[in-house]
Amino acid sequence: MFTAHALLHSAGVSIIADYDCYYLVERDDGTSIMQSGGAPAGPYFAKAARPLVENVVSHRKPGPVRDRMLVRHFQRDVLHRFNGRFLAAAEEAAQETESAVRALCDDYLTPAVLMRMPPKHRLLAHCARTGHSGLLREIVQAELDPDPVPVMVDKDRAYLLYPGFREPAAAIPDAYFDVTDRLKVERTLTGADWDGDVLRVRGTAAVDRVDDPARRVELVLRCKQSGEEHRLPAEHDGDGAFAAAVDMGAAASGSPLPAGTWDLHVAVTSDQMTKEGRFGADAAEGAGVPGARFVRTGEGAGALVTPFLTKGYGNVSFTVTPGTAGLEKLLGIDEIGWDGGARLRVRGHAAASPGSASLVRVGLRLERRGGSGERTGEVRQEAGADGLEFTAVVDSKGLAAGRWDVWLDLAVGDASARLRIPLATVPDVPAVACAPLGMRRASVYRTNGGNLAVHVVPGKVPSMARSAGRRLGRPRR
Repeated sequence: MFTAHALLHSAGVSIIADYDCYYLVERDDGTSIMQSGGAPAGPYFAKAARPLVENVVSHRKPGPVRDRMLVRHFQRDVLHRFNGRFLAAAEEAAQETESAVRALCDDYLTPAVLMRMPPKHRLLAHCARTGHSGLLREIVQAELDPDPVPVMVDKDRAYLLYPGFREPAAAIPDAYFDVTDRLKVERTLTGADWDGDVLRVRGTAAVDRVDDPARRVELVLRCKQSGEEHRLPAEHDGDGAFAAAVDMGAAASGSPLPAGTWDLHVAVTSDQMTKEGRFGADAAEGAGVPGARFVRTGEGAGALVTPFLTKGYGNVSFTVTPGTAGLEKLLGIDEIGWDGGARLRVRGHAAASPGSASLVRVGLRLERRGGSGERTGEVRQEAGADGLEFTAVVDSKGLAAGRWDVWLDLAVGDASARLRIPLATVPDVPAVACAPLGMRRASVYRTNGGNLAVHVVPGKVPSMARSAGRRLGRPRR
């Protein structure tokens, strides 16, 4: 009691310890190795339970904080006495317990505190107050039975079917049995994969303790930035497993999903009651999300979709980046070199669905820095099951001396963009002659900005002489 009084009046509490100084394992009946649980009702309620409750009431003003503290005491220090020992006790001892609980409830159990407790404790308190001794015992026995108390859904509310539910003789309000706000969706991610332009998501979902084969399961997409929401129906087998298809071109009520970050939730509906939860944190072994992909989202339109698991929580989300801005992020360069003499060759790829690859057009250009001059190359594209591959070549023959920046031209439908080709390291590619007699030579290099460029310089005399010699047919020295 002294400790509780000190805590109630303290401005702050600091716990300084380098080991567990108090360790308690509580049994199912509320007892522990230091608590036999057999204290007679009279001394227990007079010297333990009532002082605990009165301590809170005396030193805390009415309000939510005091209500939370009283909930704790009524559940763990008052109503917990209605247990197996209570059922086995002599009639006189049982009546003494009921009377002591009734007195505490009459004095301190407000409606706000009552409704903050779980249905079991609401019903125990109600029966003790109203003298429903027989029903009280039935409720205690139902809680002790090995099978859990069943749940019934009626319209948008769920009720625990304890004895006395909607029995005219008991006249107990439905609200005392109401468990709606305490039910949660149990959900598990079992897999997610790309199927063309569609993200297929698999999992299990059911409302805790609600056995309803006719339930409806939906995948809920909610935009983190705008709060926009779209619901997609899922197919389920009645035992909890479900599968949903996220078609990026139609998920927004028949239209493409707008740009942004979309969080995945799963919603389960029984009758008119819907329970929803974030999806992905609980995952089957090996389950995850696929990599980013460029997908078709409409006629002449595409977008980058990047599924990911949120940091620290592991829930499923994905970003949508439409058009060329999304395609740029997926481009990868596989090879840079010279093809057939002085032709610069760039090979690359992008993870794209077969349907979106046909929308993409890739071009390659050289632009002379600080002056006029441009050279356009040729590109060969191939769309496969794993994405888009391209090979672009541009001839450097005849280029004037100077530095030439290499640009990739991208187009998706009517949208277009151009971008430099980033290089992580300097390519190990030898210089080549790009003019007759080796009068100019071209080499690739990495700019200060980390991008690919071509440097054309006048050829050296020995090189020019060797080139001329080969042309005139003289033996090489």
